[in-house]
Amino acid sequence: MSAYVCGTFGNFGKTEKPIAVEERTGCRNFAVIGGFDKYMVAWAKRASEMCDSELRQSLDELAKLFVDYMQVDITERRRRLLHAKTLLAQIRQSLNNSFASSTQTQPTSVPQVSPATEQVAKPAVRVVQPDNEQTLHRLSGTVVPQRTEPTKLPASRPTAVSPQPQVPSPRSPAPSPLSLTDSVRYLKGVGPQRARLLKRLGVESVGDLIHFYPRRYEDRRNLKTLAEVVPGEKVVVQVQVVGNPFTEERKHLLITKVPVGDATGRAFLVWFNQPYMEKKFRIGQRLFVFGKATQVFGQLTFQTPEVEEITGDANLQVGRLVPVYPLTEGLSQNFVRSLVQETVWRTVDRLEETLPEIVRRRYNLMPLREALRQIHFPDDDEKLEAARRRIVFDEFLTLQLVLALRKKGIKEHEGIAFQVDWEAVERFIRLLPFELTNDQRKVINEILSDMQKPHPMNRLLHGEVGSGKTVVAATAMFVAVQNGYQAAFMAPTEILAEQHYRVLQELFRGHEINIVQLVGSLTPSVKRRVRMRIREGMVQIIVGTHALIEEATEFHRLGLVIVDEQHRFGVVQGRS
Repeated sequence: MSAYVCGTFGNFGKTEKPIAVEERTGCRNFAVIGGFDKYMVAWAKRASEMCDSELRQSLDELAKLFVDYMQVDITERRRRLLHAKTLLAQIRQSLNNSFASSTQTQPTSVPQVSPATEQVAKPAVRVVQPDNEQTLHRLSGTVVPQRTEPTKLPASRPTAVSPQPQVPSPRSPAPSPLSLTDSVRYLKGVGPQRARLLKRLGVESVGDLIHFYPRRYEDRRNLKTLAEVVPGEKVVVQVQVVGNPFTEERKHLLITKVPVGDATGRAFLVWFNQPYMEKKFRIGQRLFVFGKATQVFGQLTFQTPEVEEITGDANLQVGRLVPVYPLTEGLSQNFVRSLVQETVWRTVDRLEETLPEIVRRRYNLMPLREALRQIHFPDDDEKLEAARRRIVFDEFLTLQLVLALRKKGIKEHEGIAFQVDWEAVERFIRLLPFELTNDQRKVINEILSDMQKPHPMNRLLHGEVGSGKTVVAATAMFVAVQNGYQAAFMAPTEILAEQHYRVLQELFRGHEINIVQLVGSLTPSVKRRVRMRIREGMVQIIVGTHALIEEATEFHRLGLVIVDEQHRFGVVQGRS
């Protein structure tokens, strides 16, 4: 094997790094400018021309993996990347064995050559040396650094000399595998501060992060220019800040404006009574802007839009259906997307399928691993819908199984037979700030009828966001409190717990019912005071997170428990 080939294969990082980037960006052919597939084919063919027949077969096989790379689906691309990494590892091992063999057999002395002969021999031999200055060597259209220097031969007769090969550096270790129970605190870029912020969203472990689904998606496959925007439509545009942001006052209203533009026009981003937004932008900053376009005094304007700075990893921001996650102050969409992508990439392939193949076929369900990839970073609308169907199926199946198991044991336990004062219930409903629908009244009657029976009630109330589930739960809690019992309302995140706490305070205004909040972020001293009030029966309704089921929490007389989104807690916590 020639030294030239040794130098070529010494640059394995030139394939390993693009492969790693391609995996992280969802196998979309973005890893190399001009196309990752073309890069790999060119690299393999060029290397194949300079090696023996044993390695040529592996390199030809490597090239074939990427010839029609863009014609196959994402799952097949992932499989081919794994195969490519296997082939490269085999080639590396073969080279290492060859280098070791040539090193062991190399003679310890070399016959002398004359100075005249030395001048002829120098240009023909190239040896990689660690201390030489770099020269540029082009391989497959890519500039690759390579250190070269003519070999100094002893003065005597001409002799063929085997150069000292450079043994390729060992491959950088792959990221360590993640367990679903690992804390998110130790993921790259998180740390203690961001871990506390993620906890507010109900994300504490790797498993929580994988199941932290986007709240919506933005279609950024076809960005519009400002000249193409029609006032009144919701669009996504890519713009640049072209002037200094400023805030002006009109009729006691603070209006913050950010001048932006692209090659086709200009527009303003506008916020009302949010002067701090002025400090978030600078001239030259590149942005994705999502919002409804309006025409104000002949000027294109986006009022209170969602804005996202374009980062180096724009593959997650444009040219696709982009996930938009729930956030809290201190976290950005860019950070959460990158964190979720890295975690899914390192974890999903190790998850076990939970449904038998016969069940998946019967209900036309996507495999679990692919569903988790597609729910976060969908390839298209069709696959997103298929992923949603699979996730929803799993959640409802889990709930059905838990409810069936608990229902089986209900009759073995004696429950509370509540006394329902229907007139008091009607007065409570009349004092609500809105009218109940017929469906709400029907469900309330069913629940209160169940509460009158002398065995535990176990009901699942399902409805869309804003359909009025909380007021139904509040009516049941009202009956429990009228019977001298406490009611607990458990939410999956502190943000939801805070929302429910405020809503219940409004619904029970004027009823002399004490409501407290118990969440993990409270200081130890505040927690102790709240738990003391719960234990002594000084409060009737307790709203919180999983802190409600910790051993330190004791209830005076608990009669009713309401759990929001039980699937987020897990079976064990739900049963607690």
